[in-house]
Amino acid sequence: MSLDWFIDMLFLQAIKEGKEIDMEGLENFYLEHIRLTIKKYLSKKTDEEKNLFSTQIFLFHANDLNALFLPKIITMLREDGWRIGTPDEMVDNPDNQLVDFKTFIDLKVWLDSKNISRFHDTDKITQDFNKQVLRLGN
Repeated sequence: MSLDWFIDMLFLQAIKEGKEIDMEGLENFYLEHIRLTIKKYLSKKTDEEKNLFSTQIFLFHANDLNALFLPKIITMLREDGWRIGTPDEMVDNPDNQLVDFKTFIDLKVWLDSKNISRFHDTDKITQDFNKQVLRLGN
């Protein structure tokens, strides 16, 4: 599960607080987060599961960072060997590795940081964001 929404929250908070943002650092940080999330997800699947379900659907939260970096995310995924397709292609060609970009409005309940931290290392993501994007603590 990607924490794209959490990183977007950090980004918007930094803007609201008037912090200087290294946009190149943000891009690199964000794209690497997406890449590692996908690799982590796929690494948990067995070879049998990968062969059975070779088509993958990646859903991205509707947020500012995904809107800003979607063309770069698509380029990165293509460079990583993914082919982007439509839902119809996925149904018609289940053996292909396809990515369907359908954003959705996340109706998630805003969890407090204590609850979020039970599932993800948000402290580490915040530290990395501060270091790589806000250039704090360098």
